[in-house]
Amino acid sequence: MFERYAEETRRAIFFALQEAIQAGCPFIETEHLLLGMLREDAELAERFRQAPGGIEAVRGRIEEVLPGGSEVRASAELPLSKACKRALRNASDTASAMGQMEIGIGHLVLGLLSEGNCLAAEILRERGLG
Repeated sequence: MFERYAEETRRAIFFALQEAIQAGCPFIETEHLLLGMLREDAELAERFRQAPGGIEAVRGRIEEVLPGGSEVRASAELPLSKACKRALRNASDTASAMGQMEIGIGHLVLGLLSEGNCLAAEILRERGLG
């Protein structure tokens, strides 16, 4: 499934998995993907750091909204939520439409924005990315 993903994009998805496990969530949500992207992409992270409250404000906002608390084994392979699957599919479609074989972090941003009705997209728009 992830053959077309650039190395940094794969790492962002891995970090999203870690975020979901740490939060005790049963799925990797779009918000975990956003947090994973912020851990991997220095340029995106810097844009968020310069905003009021920085990355920690974003993390706090996400933690308020997402269910969690159940213990998830650190080695668990968590499934992607439906919204996260759609965002990844949108990122892939966007890369293809642009004639690019490799899916990068920028494509993930566009994929999240096209998902639209999720907190991750709302946060990206608030930071001027949509």
